[in-house]
This record gives sequence, structure tokens and C-alpha cells, in this order.
Amino acid sequence: MLPSDSPVNDSQHPSFDRPPAKARLWRYLDLPKYLAMLDTGSLWFSRADLLGDPFEGSMSQANLRLRPAVYGDQIPASALETMAAFRAQEVRHTYISCWHESEYESAAMWRLYSSGHGIAVQTTYERMRCAFDYLSDIFVGRVRYVDYTRDWISEADSFAPFVHKRLSFQHEREVRAIVSDFTRRPGTEEVGVGLDRMSPPLGVAVVADLKELIEEVRVSPEAPSWFAGLVRGASDRYGFEFPIVQSELSVDPVY
Repeated sequence: MLPSDSPVNDSQHPSFDRPPAKARLWRYLDLPKYLAMLDTGSLWFSRADLLGDPFEGSMSQANLRLRPAVYGDQIPASALETMAAFRAQEVRHTYISCWHESEYESAAMWRLYSSGHGIAVQTTYERMRCAFDYLSDIFVGRVRYVDYTRDWISEADSFAPFVHKRLSFQHEREVRAIVSDFTRRPGTEEVGVGLDRMSPPLGVAVVADLKELIEEVRVSPEAPSWFAGLVRGASDRYGFEFPIVQSELSVDPVY
């Protein structure tokens, strides 16, 4: 059962489509990022405009076309322009941790987001909700994949554009943990802010209970046999006893 006082606040938020409690979530990453997670006891949230998709945080072309019909004379054109400018800035003040929802490992995700010495951290939606302390203001939900030429994206709140992506990304089956304006909050480490004091940090490391968060760690199907031992040894040195197993995709075929 999910705790009623969980710091994850998506339960009543209209923009967030909650996965089932036991839904399995995967994060594919390389060894340095895994070690950084263990060393800092935190989960990395990247600034939205640095995720690689120029459409992050944007509205659809349908929104631009349909606004006159939706709002009529209730909102003047100048206000709509101000709202659009605000959304463009929100992309630099929103931070996201991306996960893949699936009962099983994904060969495509291994290829896209991990090298031959990659790692997949596996959790569940329930575990994620319980892993953050009370200081965190975190929202978690599934990404909705829509046609940006035809589909309206809700403009009722600032989170909606960050839980929508174009149909060409639907293979990712993404679940996102999102924080906004996190630079003002305690319990986080800002990363990259020193590079440009006029710019928001490149990301934030959000303190998390990794023993609660991580159910299992798998190593890449292409990794040599010694790599799992290396990952296991590193985890042990940081005081974690996660199960470390070889990818199921590394099993030899039977004829």
C-alpha cells in the first residue's frame, strides 16, 4: 500500500497518469552514473532543455491553431503571448528523471541508453514514491504520446507539456519523475551552476533512499562476465546489497 504521506505528489494532480503500484520501472545508465548515484545517495534529475528533444516542454501545433476557438475573447492575445514566453522559460527550470515502464528488459533501451558496459536499475512505482524524503516535491507519471499536429495539450498547468511527447517516441514507454524550481529547495545538490551564474543548474541530485528505491541491478547483455563482479563489489563498498544479476538477454539460445 502506498503511504498517504508520501512526498510524491502526483496522486491528485490532473496532469499525471499514475502507473500501477507494482509497475516495473527501469533506468538504463553507464557505470560512472551508477557510481555517482551510490556516492551521492541521490537520483539525478536533468534540466529539461538538456534531454535531447527540442520539443521538451512545448505545446502542440494544434494548441497554437485552436487557442482562438478555445479562449475566444476571454484571454487577450498579449496574455497568450506572455503565457507562451513563460512556458519557454519553464523548460530551463524543470528537472526530470526518465524511466522506462516494462515488465521485462528492453533490448532497444540497452542499445539506445547504455554501452556494452551498461547497467539497468530496476524499481517499481510504489518503491519510487517511498524513496524520497519529506522535503522533496516530486511528481511522477506516464508520458502521453500524441500527434502534435492534431492533438490539444492541456494548458491548465505548467506540468502538462512535460508529460507529453511526440508519437515517434512512444517506444520509450516513459515514466517521468519531475521537479520544478528545485534550486530553491533543501536536500539537493546543484550541478553545473558554477559554469554560468546567469543560468539555472544543469541538473539536480535529489537525495533518495536507494535501499528503498532499487529492487535489482542488471548488467548489460554485452558486458563480460567480470563486469557483474565489479558492479557488485562497488555496491558492497558503498554499503548496498542490491541483487546484481546478468541481463536475461545474455542467455544463450537453445536449438
